[in-house]
Amino acid sequence: MKQRYQEYSRELAWRAADSFLDGKWKRNDVLRYLEEFAGIPRRKIFESELTSDVNVKLEAADNVACIIDDMVEDILNGREPDYIDPVTTSMRADGMTGKVRNIANLCIPHQLLGHLAALALEPLFHAKILPTQHASIPGHGQTKLKDQAARYLRSGALDISFVEKTDATQAYASTKYSAVVKILRKEIPRAVWIIKVVEYLGNLAPGGCLIIGGYLDAWLFNLVMSYGLRFALRQGQTRRDRFKPYVARIEAYMDDCGFMGRTRTGVRKAVSAFAKWMDATYGIRIRTTTGIIRILTVEEEKHRRAMERPSQRGCPYLDMGGYRVSRTHITMRPRVVKRVIRALTRAWREICETGTIQRQRVCSVISRYGSIKGSCSQRFKEKYHVDQIIRIARAISSYWGRERSRKRRAWLERAIKRCEAFERKMTERS
Repeated sequence: MKQRYQEYSRELAWRAADSFLDGKWKRNDVLRYLEEFAGIPRRKIFESELTSDVNVKLEAADNVACIIDDMVEDILNGREPDYIDPVTTSMRADGMTGKVRNIANLCIPHQLLGHLAALALEPLFHAKILPTQHASIPGHGQTKLKDQAARYLRSGALDISFVEKTDATQAYASTKYSAVVKILRKEIPRAVWIIKVVEYLGNLAPGGCLIIGGYLDAWLFNLVMSYGLRFALRQGQTRRDRFKPYVARIEAYMDDCGFMGRTRTGVRKAVSAFAKWMDATYGIRIRTTTGIIRILTVEEEKHRRAMERPSQRGCPYLDMGGYRVSRTHITMRPRVVKRVIRALTRAWREICETGTIQRQRVCSVISRYGSIKGSCSQRFKEKYHVDQIIRIARAISSYWGRERSRKRRAWLERAIKRCEAFERKMTERS
C-alpha cells in the first residue's frame, strides 16, 4: 500500500517555510519575525529585492526551517514550543458574500506548523478528497465547479433529473480537531509526528474546533467532508443483483453540497442518510437549503426559453458557487450580475466623459471580468462595451503597475539608507 503521508525531514521543513514566505516578503510582521528569530536584517531583504538576488531569501527559508525543526522536536518531546501566541479572533466581513464571520488571527509559528502539516498530509488529501469537491483546493474553484456541474447535467449516461442542495450549520465550529485526529490515527497510524503536531494545533484552537482563516484547517474540513460524501454515494438499493445508487454525483463547494440523482425518492433518501451520518459521526448538522428540484430536459428547456414573455423563460437550476447551472445554459446570480453591470456602466461613463478610468474602478472591473470572461453572450458584451472597457482597463493597470514598481524601488532605496544610518548609529553607541 502506498504511504499516504510524508516523513519529517529538513527538506519538508524548508518547503513549509518557503510555502509560508511566498508572497509575504513585504509584510511588516513577517519582516519583524525574520529579523528577530531568523537573524535576517530587513535591509538585506530590501537589497535582495532591488538586485533580484534570491540568496537572501533562501537563507531566510533555511533559518525558518531550523525554527520549524526546534518546534517539531519540542512537540514530539511533550514540551511547549517557544513564542507561540494564543489564537485571537475578530469579526470580519466575507469579501464574496458580505457575511460577517469570526476570522482567526494566527501567530507566525502557528502558521508555519499549519503549512508543515498540510505538506506532510498532501498524499492523504490527494487520495481522499473527491474530484467533485471545490473551494480552497488548487485548481478547484467556482469556474471548475460550474463547468463540472454542467457536464454532469448534460451527460446522458448519468441520467440526472433531480437535484437538492444542503449546507452545514456552523461548519468549522462543529468540526472538532479530535475528529480529525481520529481519522489520521485510522488512515496513517504510523505518522506519529503528524498526529502529535495536529493534536497540538487542536489544543491551540479555541474550543478545539477548526479555525476560519487557517491554511491547514481548510484542507482538514475538505478531508472530513470527503468521508461524508463517500458515505452518501454508497447509499442505494439492490435490484436483480444489481446495485443502483441513490445519487449519481454530489457537487461540493466547501460545506455546500448539491445532490444529483435519477429519482426524487433516491435524492431524498441520500440526503437524509448523509445528514444523519454526519451528525452521528462528526457532530456536523446538515440542513437542506432547497427542496428537491426537477431539472428539465434539453427539449423542455429549449421550448421554455423560446416562449414569448420573459417571465415564462425561467428554468430550474442548481445554484452553487455564484452560478446557476441548468442543462442547456449557465447564468450568474442576480446580485453578482448587478455588481458586474454597475462596474461596467460606471467605467464606460468615465471613458466617455474623461477618456480614461479611475485606478480604483480599473481594479473593480478587472476583478469582475473573470465571472463573464467565458460568457458566450455577444449581446451582453456589445451592450456594455466589455471588450473596449477591458482593453483600456488593462492598459491603465499596466501603467499603474509600472508606476508602483518605480515607487517601490525608490522607497526601497530610502529604506536601505535609513537602515544603514540606524546601524551606524548603533555601532557608534556600542
